[in-house]
Amino acid sequence: MSDPADRKDLLGDVFAEGASGEFREALLGEMLGAVRRRRRFRKARGAVMLLALALCALLVISTRHQLPRQQSANSTGEPAAIVSPRQTDYRLIRSEPLPEDHIIKTRQFSNDLTLGSELAFVDVTTGTGRCRELTDDQLLGLLAGRPALLVRTGPHSEGLVFSNPKDGEGFPAN
Repeated sequence: MSDPADRKDLLGDVFAEGASGEFREALLGEMLGAVRRRRRFRKARGAVMLLALALCALLVISTRHQLPRQQSANSTGEPAAIVSPRQTDYRLIRSEPLPEDHIIKTRQFSNDLTLGSELAFVDVTTGTGRCRELTDDQLLGLLAGRPALLVRTGPHSEGLVFSNPKDGEGFPAN
């Protein structure tokens, strides 16, 4: 069929106007038969694949129930006996308490323990009325050389912190 002349002859025979009706009927019958055979083959192949899959699944399930369980070592180091799932439906677990050095205990603090910082904190508040508001520079000028910090904790909240707590004792608080 590699020769172009053979191809033209074949196409001429297939598409010939003068071909008999019997030839066309036979050609159509052969083609329909081939299509039917292919369809039957595909259906049979699918059925065989499904059967093979079912047999594999059945084989896996049956061998899984027949295999013994693996042995495990208990706390003494001896291998445990093989337990069939049909004999017992539970596992026995032995436990023992922790050693004393592994247990965490809590205790109360003694009452004489005091926690605090070395800095004294003086709360300075401002108000309306007879008092006039001081600026930051005026406030720090009143300290007369005592080391201190002006701490702002919010937009209208300030605090004065002395580095020496005794300096805050003589400072007047409002």
